[in-house]
Formats: sequence, structure tokens, C-alpha cells
Amino acid sequence: MSIRTQLARIRKDTRAADVFAKNVWHGDSGVTTSGSGVSWETAFKTIAEILVVAKAGDTIKLRGEFNESGLEIEYQGIKIIGEDESNNHYRTFIYSNAATPIFIIKANDVSISNLGIAQQAADLAIQIGDASGQAWYKAHIDGVKIDGWSTCTGGVGFGHATVDAPDLHIENCLFRSIAGTHIVSNATRGRYNHNILLVSAANIGIEHVPTTASRPDTIIHNNRIFGVNSTDTGIKITNTPDAGTLKAYDNYIFNCATTITQKAENVSVQMNYTNDAAGGVLIDPIA
Repeated sequence: MSIRTQLARIRKDTRAADVFAKNVWHGDSGVTTSGSGVSWETAFKTIAEILVVAKAGDTIKLRGEFNESGLEIEYQGIKIIGEDESNNHYRTFIYSNAATPIFIIKANDVSISNLGIAQQAADLAIQIGDASGQAWYKAHIDGVKIDGWSTCTGGVGFGHATVDAPDLHIENCLFRSIAGTHIVSNATRGRYNHNILLVSAANIGIEHVPTTASRPDTIIHNNRIFGVNSTDTGIKITNTPDAGTLKAYDNYIFNCATTITQKAENVSVQMNYTNDAAGGVLIDPIA
């Protein structure tokens, strides 16, 4: 085989490999017009434009302020990352007053991190699944601040009551001013930990609503939930999950009218703390 033929074959193989390469896309609301998105200098102006070209395994980097909603993530392994926060202010901020979720996750292994979100309409901020009931695996929401403007009906929730999101992981997030439930727990092997939830009157911090087979191996761990001591609820456990399917421990719940709705031993609610008495008290399952 000649050298020329070998080089031609290498070029062909390389082009074929590029089809499966993991791309990095850039979005910057501050650019005048959208470019190719392959660098900050050629960034797209909107997130919606990026989601048209992004494929499985791609990474989307964002900076600036975006007024967008209904952003459907439909390819496996997509990672959406905002620029790192600075001085407690998120450099990447997405807001909307349209009555539709800002993000809708409809793929496996989706990651959303380092964003500020303001949902100013009566809908979810981040929705998993849709009315089809399809299950989506391994969503990861990390370091996201969600502000509901006292209008948003839910922080992270589901597009249908029976949607499962196995291995859903929500951590290091801040939720505030949400007119409903901040985190809906209805995922097999769901993990909700190290979050701060500022719960206003008549609303719920974390609600465990297992709709099928108790959604086993759910863990609610080391969250900080602050209420206004009115009609708010820290952790609401709907019905009575099967023994051993839910572990809620090392959570700190302050100034909520109801701290945890069930403390039965089979629910594995252990070593949670509240300030409902002078000083702090341990919420013990058999107390």
C-alpha cells in the first residue's frame, strides 16, 4: 500500500471518529450574534441554539444572563455547566416568566451545575420527564440556586406522577421563595443531600412521594431546612414507605410548623435535629 493511500485512509478514519467525539459548546448572552459555539469568542447567544446542535456526551458551558424556558435536554450524557460563582453571586443566570419549566430533562445521565435559576411563573424550575411516564436515569443537579419568586410551584419535580428517575442526585443546591414543594422525592435510589431550603408559609421543603414500589434506597441526608414557623413542613413523607426503603438522617430543620411528618421506626428516620424546643432537640423515631 502506498504512503498516499495510507494517509487517505487515516484521514477517512479520523473524520469518522470525529462523528463520535465529545464536543464542548459555549453560550454567552453577552455576544452580539451567535457564532459556531466552539469557543467563547464564537459563542452562541442562546441556550436553545446550543441544544439544537448538542449531541450525546457533549458539554455546554454558559455565562451571562439568559431569559429562556422550555429547554428540553434530549441526549444522553449532556453536561450543562455555568461559570463558577464569585462572592456568592452566580455568574450564569437563567430566568423566565413563561409558564413552562426552564429545564426539562428527557435523557439519561444529564448533569446541571453552577447555575442560578429564577422561575417567575407558576411552573417547575427543573422538570424530569413528561406525561409519557418514561423513566430517565442518573440526573445530577449540583450547585444550583433556584429562586421561585413566590410564584414557582416547584424547584425540582416530575413531568408525571409516576415518572421515575433512578439514581437522581441533588446536592449543594439552594432553594428559596418557592410556592410549593422545593424537592419532590420520587426516584428509585434517589439521593438528596447537602442542600439548603428556605421554606415559606404553607410550603414543603422535601416531599417523599413514592408512587411505585416505595422507590427503594432513597436517602435524604444532611440538608438544612429553614421555615417561618407558620404552616410550613420540613420533610413530608407521604403514606408509609415500605420498611427499609427510605433513610432520612442528619437533617437540620429549623422554624418549621411541622418538622417531619412521620417518625416511625420502619421509615428509618434517625438522628435528625430541630430547634422546636429550648436549644436543639433530636428527632428520634421512637420518641
